[in-house]
Parts: sequence; structure tokens; C-alpha cells
Amino acid sequence: MLDKSKFVKQTENAIKDYFSENVNEQSLLRALANFDLYQKQYNTFFEYFKDWFCLHNSKLYNEKKDNYQYVKYIAETELEKLQKDTYLSSGLPREDLNVIKNIASLIISVYSNTSKLEAHITKRAKELYPNLVNILGPLLTVRFLNQAHSLKRLSSLPASTLQLFGAENAMFKHLKFGKSCPKYGLLYLHPLMSGLNPKQKGKLARCMADKISLASRYDYAKKSLHKELLEYIEKKKASICLESKKYSKHIQVVRSSSQKDAVLTQTKLNLRESNPKDKKRFDKRR
Repeated sequence: MLDKSKFVKQTENAIKDYFSENVNEQSLLRALANFDLYQKQYNTFFEYFKDWFCLHNSKLYNEKKDNYQYVKYIAETELEKLQKDTYLSSGLPREDLNVIKNIASLIISVYSNTSKLEAHITKRAKELYPNLVNILGPLLTVRFLNQAHSLKRLSSLPASTLQLFGAENAMFKHLKFGKSCPKYGLLYLHPLMSGLNPKQKGKLARCMADKISLASRYDYAKKSLHKELLEYIEKKKASICLESKKYSKHIQVVRSSSQKDAVLTQTKLNLRESNPKDKKRFDKRR
């Protein structure tokens, strides 16, 4: 008979070996999961908190504009002053305002924890993955690692797969229902993607995925920082924008020439209908 305890021990040892080799990586992925949870909590808390306090004073949010400053002002202001600043005849009761102040303090603590966790992720990502962080930034680097589950697997994937990280649902719709094929996924969050149309974003995403694949292999091999990868991507974006400008100028020239031809054609037709002699003179000038 098979000894089950032997296989259980082998599995436990394999898991221990895996996490002992990738303990820093797995810790960073857990930090990202907590960061996303903190952000979600902050946004949810603030949404309901704002709806509640707007019953008492709706003008204060327009004055502060920044969400954190809005919550901080309510948490630090005295109850008497908050009770007076209302557009209603009486405003919310003192007990309700006291609870609102407590919730404001809670939101501030969530915001501070989120900022500390983001700083920790940024620091650790720069230490462990300098080449990927140079291209993607710390948070987007960890999101790519979370998608691939490890740096080893990320470095072994082709650039075409990296380009579509985060667009799995769109790819499934393309394969099953014949929808348009996605051109980028998580790369949409990159700052260099701003200001480009979808076609230009697809071109830049292909270039970025290629350089991300190289950067992941450099980091896996523990090599030094290669700044030329990001410089190449920036040059590629500039060339894509320049090509689009030249293409738009060409389209404008074509449209203007077609409009001129249409005007001349209409003029000929008008002359033909009105006076055949004028039409012959016009043809001779042409």
C-alpha cells in the first residue's frame, strides 16, 4: 500500500522550498493585495461619509475640493463650529456629528496606512526589480508579477503574452464571440499611454511588452540597471506621434484637394447648364 504520509511530507517540503526561495516576492504580492484592499475601503468609506455629511453641509466639499483635506477638516474641527456651519434650519443632531467625526478619524487612519504601504511597496520593488521599475513604476511592476505569479515565470513568457496581461476577458470574447482583439491590458495604466489614440496605444504596447520581457530577464539574472530600455520606449512614442502628425497633414491635403476638385466639377456643371460658350472658355483656361 502507498504511504500517504510520505507524499504529504514531500508536498510540504516542496512548498517550504518554494516559499523560502521566493519569500521576498510573495511578501510583496501580499502587500499589493492589502494595498488594493485599503484603497477600496478608503473609497467606500469616503463615498458614504460624504453622502452623510452633505445632509448637514453640502457646500464644504466644493470649497475643499481635495478628499483628504475635506475629511481632515471635519475630523479636526470642533463640534460647535460644525453644528453652526449648516444650510438647514437646525442641521444634524450633535450625536450624529460626533459619530461623523469618529468616522472621519477612521478614514484618515486608512489613508495614512495606504500611503505607508505604498511607500513600502515602492522601496522594496526598487530594491528587487530595478529594471522593471524603471520602465513600469513600482505599483505596475508588482501588478505584472502578481499576474505572472513569480519573476521566474514572468521572464519566461513571450512579449505577446505580457502585452495582454489584464485583458483576459476581452481575449476570451475575441476568441469565442469574434469581438475585436485587445491590444493592451495592464499597460493601459502606464503614464506614457496618455494622450494617444487606441491605434497608437497598440503600437506602443507592443514596444513596451518587448522591453518589459528583456527587463524581467535582466532582473531575474540580477543584472545592473539598463536605462536605455526606457529611453527606447520614449523615442518610440515620439516617433509614433510624429507619424500620426504627418498622416493627419496628408489627410488634410487630400481632403482639401478633393474639395477643390469637387468645387471645379460643380462650376463646370453650372457653366454647362447656363452658357455653353462660357463652358468652352473655362475648359481652355484649364
